[in-house]
Amino acid sequence: QGPAAPNGTAVLEVFASCSRLTGACADLGFCVAAPIDIANGEHHDVHSPRTQRAILDWVRGGLLWAIWLAIPCTADSIATAGKKPSEVLQQQRGRLFAFLIKLVRTANESGVFIVVENPLSSRLWRNRGLCRALAEAGCEDFDYDTCAFGSSYRKPQRLRSNVTQLSSVRSRCSCTL
Repeated sequence: QGPAAPNGTAVLEVFASCSRLTGACADLGFCVAAPIDIANGEHHDVHSPRTQRAILDWVRGGLLWAIWLAIPCTADSIATAGKKPSEVLQQQRGRLFAFLIKLVRTANESGVFIVVENPLSSRLWRNRGLCRALAEAGCEDFDYDTCAFGSSYRKPQRLRSNVTQLSSVRSRCSCTL
């Protein structure tokens, strides 16, 4: 069994971790889908074909109006440069990116907004297939430093999205945090 479908047209947070975005959207009165993250059980594992099918069905069925993808950056971090991932991890990552590309294209075809979040220096931004799909969806970059929004440290981040209103988050800082 896959994750439960949302009630109404919802925002979906994928790779939700602690689900802050889902909580903030709910606090603002948006309809939200149950956040997708393996921490919520195996039926919320994005690597699972069943979960992938459920998400794609929600997009095609008009149950979502926005998807926020906070793809784990561990494998794409510059901190892991020089460390070759195992063959199994590479294959798993390849299948995951194939799904993400399909999800972005399906969302674009269905008029669903897309946001991808990752550190500015992440190698994710060099994934040609994902970047091509995001460009086809009319996505642009919104770069910011987390300290500009109250973080106790400076972490350069990027949102790539077709939500043009995100331009207000563009904020680079010169602090020494």
